[in-house]
Amino acid sequence: MILLNNTLKTGLCLLLINSTVLFVRFAQAESSRITKKEHTVVGCRIYNSKGQRVWVYKARFCLFLEDGSFISSNGYNLEKHSKEFELLWSRDLKVHHQVNWNSDKTKLLVISEDYHEYKGEKIKFDTLIIADSETGATQQKYSLYEDRANIERLSPKGRGDSTIHIPELVRRTPSIKNQFSHLNSFYEIPDNESAKKDPVFSKGNFVINLNYKFMIAILDSKLERVIRVIHHSELDNDESMHDVQVLSSGELLIYYNRSFRGDHSSLVKYDPIKKIMTTLFESEPKTVFNAKVCGGIQELDNGNLLYSDVTQGAWVYEIDPSKSNKRVWSLRIDDIVDKTKQYIQQAKREDLTQFLQQNLGL
Repeated sequence: MILLNNTLKTGLCLLLINSTVLFVRFAQAESSRITKKEHTVVGCRIYNSKGQRVWVYKARFCLFLEDGSFISSNGYNLEKHSKEFELLWSRDLKVHHQVNWNSDKTKLLVISEDYHEYKGEKIKFDTLIIADSETGATQQKYSLYEDRANIERLSPKGRGDSTIHIPELVRRTPSIKNQFSHLNSFYEIPDNESAKKDPVFSKGNFVINLNYKFMIAILDSKLERVIRVIHHSELDNDESMHDVQVLSSGELLIYYNRSFRGDHSSLVKYDPIKKIMTTLFESEPKTVFNAKVCGGIQELDNGNLLYSDVTQGAWVYEIDPSKSNKRVWSLRIDDIVDKTKQYIQQAKREDLTQFLQQNLGL
């Protein structure tokens, strides 16, 4: 194995890794690696159903293909490697929060950033990039800076032209102290029931969340314009969210941090047609689940919910809503140096059997 002493930082959500492993193919029996078809992905770590880490790479974000190749980013680049770990392409690109697939796994949905003058100072503006997974080339791009007048108009009263100061941004880029907004999720909308009643939610459009502008936005399929916004206050109140996505039911699945005035976090669904929010999970007592930063959620095929939680350490939980949100699986991410900053973003459940069979390692 090859070890690096490294700290990876991306936006507010840090993943601090002790002796970050460049790549490890763990010396476990093959049966423990690939017979179980459920794997949990946290950043560039893969765990089996027993919670054993079976694959890890040096980067912050990873996406996996059945031929054993994979996409990765350390927060400052975007790369693709073959199953033999040959570098197929690489580009310099600041990346934060998420790198997701489009519906057919031919394109990468990336949250990036750039810097522009605004009200007498240079600040951070987030951008959305759709890149070709075969070449890494940008195919479509949406810039908050270029669309700033429209975002100012659509934002809740008093939020349009405001900026936000985030200490972590200053630590990463000392000359930049503020940002226009803070994008933290970017998904393509799948086939869903809401699209039958409102074409805004049609398959192929995109959903994003604009923290600090306190609204969710739907963008057209060409990633050219915002066609609908939902203010956070329509759900509950002006509070921070992460990982906003559209389900096949047509509902929005949301990780509701409540970082500002709230004393607890929630997992919720929101019906954009009926304009009804349903709380799926809050801890008892509520303050036990109080993740002020980061957060990822996934509705599994069996109806259970998988979510990350940094309230007390870095954890991933699976709960069963049909059994009063009984916790049925948990995973502690324990290889983090700074115990005061145990931040993780997404956790995803996938079948990576083919990837693990084909990927050859070093």
